[in-house]
Order: sequence, then structure tokens, then C-alpha cells
Amino acid sequence: MPQLHTSGPRAAAVTPTDRVRLAEVALEAALKVDGVVAPHAPIGGGGSTRGSGRRLDGVSVVAGGHERFDVSLHLVTRIVPLHPLADRVRERVSRAARRSGLGDRLGPVDVRIEDLAEPPVSAGMLEAGP
Repeated sequence: MPQLHTSGPRAAAVTPTDRVRLAEVALEAALKVDGVVAPHAPIGGGGSTRGSGRRLDGVSVVAGGHERFDVSLHLVTRIVPLHPLADRVRERVSRAARRSGLGDRLGPVDVRIEDLAEPPVSAGMLEAGP
């Protein structure tokens, strides 16, 4: 589930803009792709979308011209082939945007792998040593 922050007493009553809705749809779709572990919440909020009193970490959506929005996803992934993973994320985001009625608002989707999740170390690996 995307990490959504609301602030102020009126935040829950505010209808999100297409930009914020697209951020929600894109991040939710990306997180469903096998290999994606979590959104990356950069220090300073550079990879966040803000609007309607809310902040959504891990996705940046900006006006791209021709009434479309450019989407940048900032993700933490498992150690897998990254180019095919990014292609799967783009395809999933595109399908989700179309299903939600925002397909005509979606511009280019940039997938940034900000960090890799290390696999857990098993007890057997620790005992074996170098």
C-alpha cells in the first residue's frame, strides 16, 4: 500500500486532482510487480507527490505538456534483472492508468531503482563462514 500522508482537518474531505490520483495509481501498480519491494522515500521529499494536503512518497508526478503528466517512480527492489523489471513496472502502470480512466493523462514513466533489498542471511550462511 502506498505511504500516504494527510495533514490538517480538511485533508480527508479534499478530492485529489488527476495528478495526485495518477500518483496513487502508478505507485500502487508498481508495488504489485514481482521484484519491487517498497517505495523509496528520499530525504527532503524529492521523490514525493504533494497536493490536496497530502504527500505520497516514492512517486513524483509533474506536468509534462499536452495535458499529460510525467511520472517518476523511486523504488527499492530485490536483486533481479533491473531493465526487464522496469519494463514490467511501466507496463503495469500504463494498464492501471487506463483502467482508472487516467490513461490519456499519463505521459512517460521513469523507473528509478534507488536501492536494492539485500536477501536475508540464513543461519547456515553465518555458520559456514568465509
